[in-house]
Amino acid sequence: MALASTPYSSRISEVKGLQEKLDKAYEYDFGRPKNEITVKQWEKLLNPDGDLLGGFLREWKDDGKLLPGYIRSKQTQIERGFDTIIGLESGKIKPSAVQ
Repeated sequence: MALASTPYSSRISEVKGLQEKLDKAYEYDFGRPKNEITVKQWEKLLNPDGDLLGGFLREWKDDGKLLPGYIRSKQTQIERGFDTIIGLESGKIKPSAVQ
């Protein structure tokens, strides 16, 4: 995400690589039984119309580059999204506790 302060056009290959890894992680969790809540969290995280990583990447692409302060605030928010997925997968967060 720190790269978003540079022009998107100069980082297209890195973004595509990241998106491929995220898609693989989503597909892996999607294919696992009884994993609906984790899949929903992935969908929130990756939604290009949302406020998390998918939306962040769309904004970077649309705007060309983003301001450092904005990037830092979004990093914290997106880290929480990943932490939720990790917690669900490790059993530290009970599915009933996730909204």
